[in-house]
Amino acid sequence: MHGVLNKLSKLLATLPNLGPKSANRITIDLAIKQKRLAQIVELLTQVKDEIKQCIICNNLTETNVCYICSNDSRDKNLICIVENINSLYAIENTNQYNGIYYILHGEIQENEENILKLINDECEKECVIAINQTIEGQSIKYYLQAFLNQYKNVNITTLSVGIPVGGDLDYIDAGTIAAAIHSRKSI
Repeated sequence: MHGVLNKLSKLLATLPNLGPKSANRITIDLAIKQKRLAQIVELLTQVKDEIKQCIICNNLTETNVCYICSNDSRDKNLICIVENINSLYAIENTNQYNGIYYILHGEIQENEENILKLINDECEKECVIAINQTIEGQSIKYYLQAFLNQYKNVNITTLSVGIPVGGDLDYIDAGTIAAAIHSRKSI
């Protein structure tokens, strides 16, 4: 491959879980199937123009506030802090959690002010730290724990049973995540 096809293939290969061979196959398929390519271009343009981050939790949304944060039946005193949107979806897919979320997107200190907005009233809050069990994740968890310990109205919990050390929530089955949510513990 050369020229624009090569550029597209290299760009596709930078996407998560997509290697060079798969990127080449997709590039060739898109170049051959122009109708599908046009549909994808149209949808990608819509995503670029219409999708933004929720002003409360950082989830992806077409409005200012996502469907989770705007749902009045969700428990606003139960806040699950996750690293990324895939972790939010992994927990949501269990149908075992009815609180709200806060998505870090890898930035901890830049999110402190927004996390404070979620916990900064006199109500008792539970913050579930649902961070991947990696070395980086453990550092994030300890940082959040120290940060949240300053606030007397916050009970800090973490997922427990079933989440393996070194595991990413996006790759763990719903049953294991559900068990971890039910057996969360104070930290």
